[in-house]
Amino acid sequence: MDDKPHDVSFWLEEINGKVQTPMRTKRKYKTKKRDTRTKISQSEVTNIIIEYVKQNNLFHKMKKKRIECDERLHSLFGRKTISSATF
Repeated sequence: MDDKPHDVSFWLEEINGKVQTPMRTKRKYKTKKRDTRTKISQSEVTNIIIEYVKQNNLFHKMKKKRIECDERLHSLFGRKTISSATF
């Protein structure tokens, strides 16, 4: 094994001698005006998601308990499809 310390910034891009960090991307969707200063219960979150799924017709055609995630839900859950019991 090599005991030399490795340069950990070898993969970061440098411009004019300054390390460039990845930029955050802006959200593509505008949210509804919900008060986000207070915590909401899990059942309220579930109701919001089910309401969104119904509005956008995201239930699976054959398996009604299955939800096909659009881009917005995919960013939230990280999956293409989810079971309605998942959340």
